[in-house]
Amino acid sequence: MFSDPPINTAEVVKRGERIRLSAEVGWTAAGGLRALPDGTYTIGLRPHHVLPAPGRGGGVEVDCRVLIAEISGSESVVHFDLGGLTWVSLSHGVRGFKVGETARFELDVARCLYFGPDGARVAD
Repeated sequence: MFSDPPINTAEVVKRGERIRLSAEVGWTAAGGLRALPDGTYTIGLRPHHVLPAPGRGGGVEVDCRVLIAEISGSESVVHFDLGGLTWVSLSHGVRGFKVGETARFELDVARCLYFGPDGARVAD
């Protein structure tokens, strides 16, 4: 998968109707995700589906430590730590983030891509 900034990926665990990214972060499986067998999957979430909160609403909000904050023209790119993984947010507008601060982001989990252990896409 190639993109700039790169797509965010992480391992999640599905049990029943719950999907867990970590002990603190989870959401309810919707639509076709309910039919997926319980197990471990890899999700992909594009940076423009990870927005500084408050976002569009309906997503999962997470508090994370800012690692890098960049302004590129009329867009802001923020790299942050989410459970030991580096994730990236790409949003329109100039955002004033400071390295080391805790900031809230909204993950639009309805836009997640799901991949099985063999790397094949199993749901979106």
